[in-house]
Amino acid sequence: MEFWDLFDYLCAKKGVSRRKACEEMGFSTSLASKAKYAGTKPKSEFVYACSQYFGVTVDYLSGCGNISVFQNQNALTAHSDAF
Repeated sequence: MEFWDLFDYLCAKKGVSRRKACEEMGFSTSLASKAKYAGTKPKSEFVYACSQYFGVTVDYLSGCGNISVFQNQNALTAHSDAF
């Protein structure tokens, strides 16, 4: 799964729009939409912020393994068989 498709999936699971997620992480509200449609890969700072925001590992967001969920109040309930 491409990063931006995964980002959309995680936004949906959390119940927020791309715009809202970017805003809450302190990034431009149009960043995800522009990058997805331009076909660009996210910068490492954005990937790290996403890992913290969604409660998943950077490796998971980078496509390097099954989902691992951090133990925190904002973590998503997710299963590796969802993909």
